[in-house]
Amino acid sequence: MKRAFSYDWRIWSLPELREILYEVGFAHVDTYWEGTDPETNEGNSIFTKRKRAQDDPAWVAYLVARN
Repeated sequence: MKRAFSYDWRIWSLPELREILYEVGFAHVDTYWEGTDPETNEGNSIFTKRKRAQDDPAWVAYLVARN
C-alpha cells in the first residue's frame, strides 16, 4: 500500500483557530501565553491571558473557548 502511513500537515495560526472557534459558536476565546524565565530565556510554565505577544521561533499557548 502506497502512502498508507502518510499525513499532510497543516499548521494553523492562533488567529485562524480563534476565528474557527467563533464561527462554530463559542462566545469567548481567550489566549493564555507562556512566560519566559529571564535567567534561562526558556518557558517558565506560567501562563497569562494575553491579547498580543512578541514573535518567537518557539512558544506554547492555550486557547480557551467558552460560551
